Amino acid sequence: MTRLIDADALLMAIIGYPYGYRGMIESEIENQPTVDAEPVRHGKWIYGNEFHWYVASCNKCGYQRRTDIKADGWNQWNYCPNCGCRMDAE
Repeated sequence: MTRLIDADALLMAIIGYPYGYRGMIESEIENQPTVDAEPVRHGKWIYGNEFHWYVASCNKCGYQRRTDIKADGWNQWNYCPNCGCRMDAE
């Protein structure tokens, strides 16, 4: 699992370490690879009915998912599988 951290804040946090250890830790931090991160996009499901289908549509890309029964949990997707928006907008 990849975690994004603030390397500059981490370097500031180790200032109190003894210099020998601090130098090794600083070089390890500086030599770590960087990642390209995208900002998190937020969206919401818009619910409706279409003939005998229950429909949930992404408000960002329009992706629709349908079911013929409104089963428990069918609308509990946290992300849109099409555009990747996190479905937590109000």
